[in-house]
Amino acid sequence: MTALLATNLLEVRYGQNLAVRGVAFQVRQGTITTVIGANGAGKTSLLAGLMGLARRSGSIVFDGHDISRNAPEHNVRRGMILVPERRELFSTMSVLDNLVLGGVANRSPKIPTTKERLEDVFAKYPRLAERRHQLAGTLSGGERQMLALGRALMGKPRLLLLDEPSLGLAPALVEEMFGWIKQLQEEGISILLIEQNALAALDIAHYAYVMSQGEFSTQGDPESLRNRDDIVARYLGKNAETRGRNA
Repeated sequence: MTALLATNLLEVRYGQNLAVRGVAFQVRQGTITTVIGANGAGKTSLLAGLMGLARRSGSIVFDGHDISRNAPEHNVRRGMILVPERRELFSTMSVLDNLVLGGVANRSPKIPTTKERLEDVFAKYPRLAERRHQLAGTLSGGERQMLALGRALMGKPRLLLLDEPSLGLAPALVEEMFGWIKQLQEEGISILLIEQNALAALDIAHYAYVMSQGEFSTQGDPESLRNRDDIVARYLGKNAETRGRNA
């Protein structure tokens, strides 16, 4: 299985602050790769560097092309799309208008028309179809996350960068949201998932990295990480221990 995204010696800076410290990792085609870690570990900075939203150095190769100096809009046109932590929806605009704007950055003749893309998003998320004329700012937390995913899908992504998608969701909605992510992967979209809910992320991921102080402290397949006492104690907590005893 080939790597869709690969980095080497990637550093991300904010002024003099080095937020990501020379990391190397990859996302294989058609898989979910997760990066877990505590607040301040550098996870969001990693995504900002990949997209070109923060000053970076090192190598970033996406789909065989060096994108180390690309502006964010160029990465979007290539099919790498970020769903940010705070969704960044246009609250005073309708659901429909938010979705249409999501397709503006990628108007390649090789992808479906805006109408066809809208039909696809509404088929996946019928609640968005029902609320198409409702202002985005009036949606529930789960609906806002659904809209953020739908807007990203309007750009026809090959790789989705998801930053803390479970943030702010009610517990009952978290499982549903991770189900949406798994469905997208099964439809062929590769996913880089940044998530504090490490237990849920490891449940759907194919490979995982653990980030601490801007570096990867360990990596491996999710099952092996779930069986490590240090990972359980620091990131997974008592729920993982209980589930392990009951398995």
